[in-house]
Amino acid sequence: MAGKIVDALLWAGYPIVLATLCLVIYRRSYRVLTLFTIYLGVSFFNSTSWLYISSNEAMFRSMWAYYWFWIGECVVSLLRLLAIAEICWRTLKAYAAVWHLVSRTLLTVAAALLVWTFVSANASRFSPQRFFDIGLQRFEFMQGVLLIAFFLMVMRYGIPLLPLHRLILFGLCFYSTIQVANNELNWLEPARLLPLFSAVRRVSITISASIWLYAAARQFETKAKGPEANFPPDVGELGPRVHDRLRDLNDKLGDLLHA
Repeated sequence: MAGKIVDALLWAGYPIVLATLCLVIYRRSYRVLTLFTIYLGVSFFNSTSWLYISSNEAMFRSMWAYYWFWIGECVVSLLRLLAIAEICWRTLKAYAAVWHLVSRTLLTVAAALLVWTFVSANASRFSPQRFFDIGLQRFEFMQGVLLIAFFLMVMRYGIPLLPLHRLILFGLCFYSTIQVANNELNWLEPARLLPLFSAVRRVSITISASIWLYAAARQFETKAKGPEANFPPDVGELGPRVHDRLRDLNDKLGDLLHA
């Protein structure tokens, strides 16, 4: 019974990702999720092409298929990072000074973790398997750290985050977190644990894609309404005050940054 459930989860990822892509395009959510839409399309192509390759034993055992898999993983992971950056920018672009501060903080963290990723992967450059494993694990770890830092800063400054964006980021954070642990497993005994590595990876994609499908299916707003939208109607008069305070915060941050 458990095996059938796992098999169902393994195969469910393909139609869920495709359905999410179709819904994002149909509801025109790509207007606020442009890079995420590209990520979904490339991810679906990469997954289905690898499914075809793995079904042919001769192709599956070839060296070019090995590199096709890891290069595809690198491209998809990079697009995932770009999708995160786009959502961060769309959320904070109305608050120029806050965006100025947050973007530089996140870029500093990203640069430090990218150096760590490069150094760690370069140390294993003579072993392609370990090179890709370590590089991708560090890269996924960086994405998880950036997402957590972004959520903390949004909460700190009281910046409204679209429910659509929040769910998309939550699904991305879940996937990155699972992959960090999953790549660690694959280092232990690559030959023996490869089936487990592949299963965990595909199940995590299915779960993340289910979150994205839910987000795409809901009639969420695709345009931020401003800080006053966070308050119920009976205290709506507080909206202008909150807006003024956020504007003052934005101006003060701007003065500090240009001091």
